[in-house]
Amino acid sequence: MSDDSGLPRGWAKARVDSLVRLVNGLAFKSTQWSNDGLPIIRIQNLNNSAAEFNHCSESLPDKFRVRNGDLLFAWSGTPGTSFGAHIWRGGDAWLNQHIFNVHFNRDCLDERFLRYAINQNLDNYIRQAHGGAGLAHITKGRFEESELIIAPFDEQRRIVAKIEELNSDLEAGVAALKRAKANLKRYRASVLKAAVEGNLTEAWRAEHPATESAAKLLERILAERRQKWEADQLANFAAAGKKLPKNWKSKYIEPSPPHGTDLCELPRGWCFATLGQLINGIEGGKSFKCLTRPAEPNEWGVIKVSAMTWGTFLEEEQKAIPPDADFDVHNEIKPNDLLLSRSNTSLLVGATVLVGECRPRLLLSDKSLRLDVSPIVNRVWLQRVLSSSVVRAQFSAMATGTSDSMRNISQSKIESALVPVPPLREQAIIADEIESRTSITDALSAQIEKELRRATRLHQTILKRAFEGRLVAQDPGDEPASALLARINSQREPKVARDSALTVKRRNTPREIFSRRASMISYTVRRLATHPSFGRTQLEKALHLIQCHLGVDMEFQFERYAAGPFDKEIYKMEGVARKRDWFTTRDRLKYGVTYHPGQKIGEMCKYAPGYLGAKQAEMDRLLDHIASMNTDDAELFATAYAAWNDLLIDGRSPDDEAIIAEVHGWHPDKLRFTPTIIRKRLDWMRANAYVPTGQGQRTLVVAQGKKLKSRRRARPRVEA
Repeated sequence: MSDDSGLPRGWAKARVDSLVRLVNGLAFKSTQWSNDGLPIIRIQNLNNSAAEFNHCSESLPDKFRVRNGDLLFAWSGTPGTSFGAHIWRGGDAWLNQHIFNVHFNRDCLDERFLRYAINQNLDNYIRQAHGGAGLAHITKGRFEESELIIAPFDEQRRIVAKIEELNSDLEAGVAALKRAKANLKRYRASVLKAAVEGNLTEAWRAEHPATESAAKLLERILAERRQKWEADQLANFAAAGKKLPKNWKSKYIEPSPPHGTDLCELPRGWCFATLGQLINGIEGGKSFKCLTRPAEPNEWGVIKVSAMTWGTFLEEEQKAIPPDADFDVHNEIKPNDLLLSRSNTSLLVGATVLVGECRPRLLLSDKSLRLDVSPIVNRVWLQRVLSSSVVRAQFSAMATGTSDSMRNISQSKIESALVPVPPLREQAIIADEIESRTSITDALSAQIEKELRRATRLHQTILKRAFEGRLVAQDPGDEPASALLARINSQREPKVARDSALTVKRRNTPREIFSRRASMISYTVRRLATHPSFGRTQLEKALHLIQCHLGVDMEFQFERYAAGPFDKEIYKMEGVARKRDWFTTRDRLKYGVTYHPGQKIGEMCKYAPGYLGAKQAEMDRLLDHIASMNTDDAELFATAYAAWNDLLIDGRSPDDEAIIAEVHGWHPDKLRFTPTIIRKRLDWMRANAYVPTGQGQRTLVVAQGKKLKSRRRARPRVEA
């Protein structure tokens, strides 16, 4: 259902500046960088965990400080990567310029939903941005005047949970595709290595022992090379009308022979040669001041490095040259040319391609070289061997340059590369064998690339459906977004708590953490489901103690609710468990829920011993104690433990009076636990070795107005 605005019922649109307050980062100077202090978040640090940080040890205004859960918007960067909204998970840090810290009312807007809402607009932002698609930046004014689609608060969380669920499944598929892609790459590399070392044609050699040896072949190649040079010299002097000088043949320079042949062990009949011995020469292109667009079919263009990078000649990777540019038509690229990239990254410098069909009027650049291959050499085989790790490693080692992003290799060093040479007939067999073995992998690689592009489109489709209100069902009982906007507008300067120990933050869940949570919850449910008092409160208290007492990190961020430590992530976990038949919940007649193991609960329980290790016995003891408690007993146990642990984290002395004060200050409902009852519980905890050590994260203060469902309470009791 939708209203007259075209939005789903209860949804609304609002300008960014009416929803958030933006704080730009600091323009750090290099003199402020240091080896210690907090890291500085730059554009490259937003979605690349491997990117290095600069640090700053100065005391700066708190507005530039970023903490876990902060929503950041990179307003300058590369679209599709850093440009856009990100939720920071890297701990306390300083914010660099070109990134906004987005402050907002977290009681009305879920930061994950807000991130998706902003990124839903990225195409529009990119169109409005300065600098184009390669490196775009959008002004604060343009960003603030854009509109975001806002759903009711509870629906925001349902949408986020569904997006994350779908994206999790999708990312699992993408990860599998990338693993398959990497496996295919390794397979192709192993085929090339086997070809270069002779293992690929071992059986063929056994059946053809009388083949001309590579040493004899090399003699023929070198003789043909000299004959060609002499013929060229005669033609050049005749064309110039000049008489041949005396001893003109002595001007011929023999290519350097190989020095050292310990590169790899060669089969009988093979030999080593330098690349210079297998070619008649190397031709280089020219540097042009190019236009920013590709050349039209009737224009001349010059190829880019990327045309030679990926093993296949990509004729579309080129730029047009001005009509009045001066160039040599001899540098035009032709079918069957063997090209080599003399400049590229440290891993790709020296990459080669064999040109197939290609458009006319494409020129070599100053970063591309054409190898004049001897007509006696099989150039398909040569391209393959030059692409193998045996030769590629030599090119990488010989390349020079101060930056790994652009290394260069000279023609003389290219010619000095060692090449394992088989007999001529075997070269053709090797080329055919490589083609036969890699043709299927090439087809699979193309299909994988197609599926990866499809996955990208599916991500976009998920977002599109989410913001059309078609991803989850609407609940007429939800507070409409208009009411959220009214509350936000009544607080024109939203106050954002900055105490990292107390601020409630929302977050995404990594797959490893999700799996650990699911196994601990399933293990607890299967063990305690039959106990009459076991419900959500006991489960949450068990999870708090498993994380803080046993040290099983599940990245729960427990909040100080009236019922004790509680993390609302349990609702998402219950939803996934129901879908996957690990367990289900049922409402009690009057209050709370009960848990019921599903058919597949064992699928997650089996992982628990691996996560617990030697702590499994202590886990079982903890669950036995919780099983013997009613709801209030479990609540006091976990609350007293959390209060005691928080005191240790804060560096305060955790004597009984301090712990009692911390429990009573937790929430007004805790006053029903008298000092005597709390002391008895503390004595019981010491006797049973439940003594906190300051492990884990401090419990978080709950924003006003947040409540859990009320429930009846049993009178607290304490075991002897």
